[in-house]
Amino acid sequence: MSERRDMSGILFKNDRKQQDTHADYQGTCTIGGIEYYMNAWLKDGAKGKFMSFSFKPKKLPSDYGKQPAFEDKLADDTRAKGASFGGDEIPFAPEFR
Repeated sequence: MSERRDMSGILFKNDRKQQDTHADYQGTCTIGGIEYYMNAWLKDGAKGKFMSFSFKPKKLPSDYGKQPAFEDKLADDTRAKGASFGGDEIPFAPEFR
């Protein structure tokens, strides 16, 4: 079994595609220590061909136990650095008295 690295994933061509709405590629990825199913569609746009992606957690958030979600980890990191991004406060604005 191969090593699963954080912030990486893998896609395979979907050989079982039966409808145009089904993904062209399917695979998995790990982001913030959480595993996701990953789907990709090949599309044509005004600037040429591109890929569109969707992600779905393999487990429900409640299945992760006490491990915080990726967003919670990011918020904890932000609080630890002293920045505030909630409420009416603007952390970089000067105080007016």
